[in-house]
Amino acid sequence: MNKQFTYILISAMAMASTQGNAQAMSQRDAIALIVANNPSVKSIQASGRADVLSMQDANVLPDPEISGGYLFGDGTDNRWELEVSQGFAWPGLYGARKKAINSASAANDERRRLAALEVADKARQQMVRGTYLTQQLALLEDVKANMDSLARSIQYGYDKGELTLLDLKKIRFEIFRLDAQITQVQSERRDVDAALAALNNGEAVNVDFSQYDVEPLNALPYYIDKARQSPALALTDRQAETARLEGEAARLGRLPSLALGYKHSMEDGYSFNGVTASVSVPVFSGRKARQAAQARQAAAEYDRAQVAGDIDTEVSALYQQTVQRQQLLKDFAPVVLDDEYPELLLLAYRGGETNVITLIQEMNYYLQARQEYLEADCSYRASCLAQPLRPPLLTLSQLLTATKPARPAFGQSPSGRAPYLPQGRLQAKE
Repeated sequence: MNKQFTYILISAMAMASTQGNAQAMSQRDAIALIVANNPSVKSIQASGRADVLSMQDANVLPDPEISGGYLFGDGTDNRWELEVSQGFAWPGLYGARKKAINSASAANDERRRLAALEVADKARQQMVRGTYLTQQLALLEDVKANMDSLARSIQYGYDKGELTLLDLKKIRFEIFRLDAQITQVQSERRDVDAALAALNNGEAVNVDFSQYDVEPLNALPYYIDKARQSPALALTDRQAETARLEGEAARLGRLPSLALGYKHSMEDGYSFNGVTASVSVPVFSGRKARQAAQARQAAAEYDRAQVAGDIDTEVSALYQQTVQRQQLLKDFAPVVLDDEYPELLLLAYRGGETNVITLIQEMNYYLQARQEYLEADCSYRASCLAQPLRPPLLTLSQLLTATKPARPAFGQSPSGRAPYLPQGRLQAKE
């Protein structure tokens, strides 16, 4: 007995520990975790680091050279010589390259920041979907609980001979429709979990979807300033600056390179020491390097013009759309957010004030109105997340259409292939 009690106690402690470890994260903490683990962000960061290291490796003095020779002939003393030299580019080239390297490093930081924000946007939109689906699921389960309670009352009345088999079948079919919708919403929720796990390098993320974690709507100037400070704009600025500095470095690279050395030679018993100098003649190399850098600068400036074009107009249009959705929610809420309505319907039915058909119709009206409110709320939250300087990662129509539970036809399974409740099964219960 003591061993059994000890085993039960240990099992309970282990289950409690597991539940504690599985505590859901806040959406903000989950986004930070996803950005830190996302492989695409890490890849961009590592690739940018490799590019900067390659540029730094090219901006160094060439290796020193050691050369020697030995000459011999008939009837004369042999001659030998040794030389050590160091080459270097035209003064100012290394400093120009260093400025270009620093600018390229800053551009890589902006590129990494932009990639991190895009991953965060994807995660936020999936979390908006997850919260929307969680609220849908809670609504459907609440309605189903009321339908189950009604079904028990109808079953009791049927057993007493006060209600007909038709009333019993109607409520059973309605419960099936709710079960089908619940199954579909649960499947959509699993899709959200899978999408978040994919963003998190394949590791599952336990996120709290009980409510939206979206910044409330601010004034229009806030969003215009935010758009003007976008990393997309900063990246194009850095790219244009890097190209300009690379063009300056290419111009200096066309100037002659130099080499200085020390030479020692021995001839006919005499020792000679001296200094050597050489200058390159830039005829063939680097002829198109500056033109290529200028073309890259022009391309970056065109990109910036495209990204920054009509910021105020685009942000204002998006803002007005969001304000309209916010106002719709304010007008919608007093009418729809009435959690007592299903209970009042059941009380009316049990008091003999309505019949089964009317009750089911009224419950469906309530369910449809609440679902439309949840869709409007999801639309508003998605609008608050919209980024004016980047194409939408998931359009609003996709956000709602992909998650709106389809209502299967009467007696049809969610797949649409086979009836869920054939007549024979019900007739066998008569």
